[in-house]
Amino acid sequence: MTQARQVDDALGKLAELLRKAGHTDEAMAALQRLVTGPHLDDYPVDYPARELADLLARTGRVDEAIEKSQSLADRGNNYAMEALAGFLEEAGKLDEAAAIWQRLAGRDDIYAMRMLAELLERANRIGEAMTVWQAAADRGETYAMEALAGLLQRAGRTCDAVAVWQPAAESGEVYAIRMLAQLLEHTGQPEKAIALFQPGADRGESAALESLGGLLERVGRTDEAIVTWQRLAAADQTSDYPMRNLAGLLERAGRVDEAADVWERADASGDPLAKDALAELHVRAGRIQEAVAVWQAAAQGGDSAAMRSLAALLSKADLMDLAEWWLRNAVQYGDTESMAELAALMRMTGQADEAEQLTRFGLEPGGLTADPWQ
Repeated sequence: MTQARQVDDALGKLAELLRKAGHTDEAMAALQRLVTGPHLDDYPVDYPARELADLLARTGRVDEAIEKSQSLADRGNNYAMEALAGFLEEAGKLDEAAAIWQRLAGRDDIYAMRMLAELLERANRIGEAMTVWQAAADRGETYAMEALAGLLQRAGRTCDAVAVWQPAAESGEVYAIRMLAQLLEHTGQPEKAIALFQPGADRGESAALESLGGLLERVGRTDEAIVTWQRLAAADQTSDYPMRNLAGLLERAGRVDEAADVWERADASGDPLAKDALAELHVRAGRIQEAVAVWQAAAQGGDSAAMRSLAALLSKADLMDLAEWWLRNAVQYGDTESMAELAALMRMTGQADEAEQLTRFGLEPGGLTADPWQ
């Protein structure tokens, strides 16, 4: 490496350090020396030139940033062209910015097509934006289909929005199927939406079964929704969600015994939320003894959260002594929330002085309130 090249490299590193340290003016001065100074033919000046333009724009000198970027862009530097388009938009020169993105898009640049379409939307040139989105959608770009369909919907052209998603959905593209079904549902065509998910559901595909089950429930076909969720719960053993949703749906349909059975199976399969959900289901159904039995079994196994839940249920049943006993046990098992609940319960039952003592000194290892420290 020649001495001149070493100096240039050192100057580049200095500019980077100055920029990171917040010394923007000094960093720009160093970059300016790099950009305008004499170099060997192979020195890459494009990068410091782009960095200089970026710093100029950040400090509000957008016209200078445009000037610096323009010479690079004129040489066909894509990065400089993209930066220049941004600077031009910032300066309010939307037509010039759009022209640059158009030039890049003409090179088969999908990113440029997206930037152009979004710029046209911001400029409220919706018809032109739709044309660009359509070109990208025709190439199978999902984000373009979504953007185009959204514009068409907002313009009241629902049928055209449906047509955007139709080809990809018919080819089996999962996201396209979901988006088309959502559009059909929201426009009052639930049967067509259901038909989209049915083939995948018939094949036992989890995503299709989940989407179909939710849709059937939303349109009031509860029994069919339950059957669909049952199929998904049987097919997908890797997630707790299907059984949880099935239990909730059964409860909402008034089929409490079946919901309880699902929660019991979920608990047996290791769902950490199932036990509490089962007990709470019994409480909502007015089956207090069953709820007590569920939480008591867990509490006897050392589950301090279950002890706290059991105590709350017992206190509502006016079984205060038993509720207090379980809260004391929960505290001993390390459940910090139970300490405050125990103190509140004691105040409620006329034990205000002991509650204050409990709050200050805690419990003895045997569960009794600790005496004041000597």
